[in-house]
Amino acid sequence: MTISVIPLTTPSNRASGLKLPLPKCPVSPTWRGRKLDVLATKARNTAKAFGVDASNAMVVYKDLLSKITPELKKAPDALEIMSNNVMTLSKTMQNDVPGASAAMSTAMNQV
Repeated sequence: MTISVIPLTTPSNRASGLKLPLPKCPVSPTWRGRKLDVLATKARNTAKAFGVDASNAMVVYKDLLSKITPELKKAPDALEIMSNNVMTLSKTMQNDVPGASAAMSTAMNQV
């Protein structure tokens, strides 16, 4: 998997001079334009909340999108909540983000 970093800024980030890089990665063919911008913003928010790099937060979103049911993929707010829960769970698992993501997506798909 190849991940290249591109700088993305929001109007509020531009005002403060803050640039958070996000990976350019294939999330889903249906995630383009506005939907991808919303996802990038939510990944930045997760990164800020948990003190991690924005590219790491985007990897969590990408991982969740590859594992969860189609219904959850249609709700960006649900993805943000799941991502935050993955980050919280990973703290209890010695920062094992992939393990926390696998546990969370397995649990959600069984409901």
